Amino acid sequence: MKGDMNTVEELVKILQEKKLTEISLETSDIKINIKGYLTPEENEYFKKITSLLDLFEIKYTINKNLVRGLDYYNGIVFEFVSKDPQLTAQSTLIGGGRYDSLVKQTGGPDVKGIGFGLGVERIIIAMGQDNDLFNQPQVDVIILPFSEAALNLSYMVANILRLGNGLSCNISNKTFKPDKHFKYVDKFNCKYALLIKDDLIKNDKVILKDQANRQEEELTLEEAINKIKANH
Repeated sequence: MKGDMNTVEELVKILQEKKLTEISLETSDIKINIKGYLTPEENEYFKKITSLLDLFEIKYTINKNLVRGLDYYNGIVFEFVSKDPQLTAQSTLIGGGRYDSLVKQTGGPDVKGIGFGLGVERIIIAMGQDNDLFNQPQVDVIILPFSEAALNLSYMVANILRLGNGLSCNISNKTFKPDKHFKYVDKFNCKYALLIKDDLIKNDKVILKDQANRQEEELTLEEAINKIKANH
């Protein structure tokens, strides 16, 4: 019992050194209140992530006590949990988070990063007889947003293409510059690029570019999807 208390006291000391506030102990449980710990920028980033999850109707639970076992995480951490009854004791399929300073700490350049670990066997159990995950088609279309508003719309369009129409796609979300967009497209052997621009959004239009002949058409999103599917 004394050894357990020493362990708890050591843990509390570590958490206090991490500047976590309002730590309270109740029997063997540790309750942590991180209110006031996040910076305004971190709070804004967290709200952006949760708003995107809400937009796509992805169910999630905010767990303020979720901790990853490695100290280099410095932002949001996450877990994907299965409800499969065969995995009740080991239900976490994927766990990871942000580690923006890890590469620099190991002697590399100052590059931001995000990563995760996964349990292959657990995922196979959770999938059951559904093996489509391992038979993903070639990328059908690359979505190219040209503004922040267009980027937000791109996530919705990608959702429509993937879930509603069975098409595979990637989003060029690192820049809004045309030359860098098309360099990104050239990395993939895709048939189409879908350009989303502010001046077209108000008219519910997009530009569909055929990568084979470089021809562009101004279409509604529905027309563009139908054309991609017809040549899929």
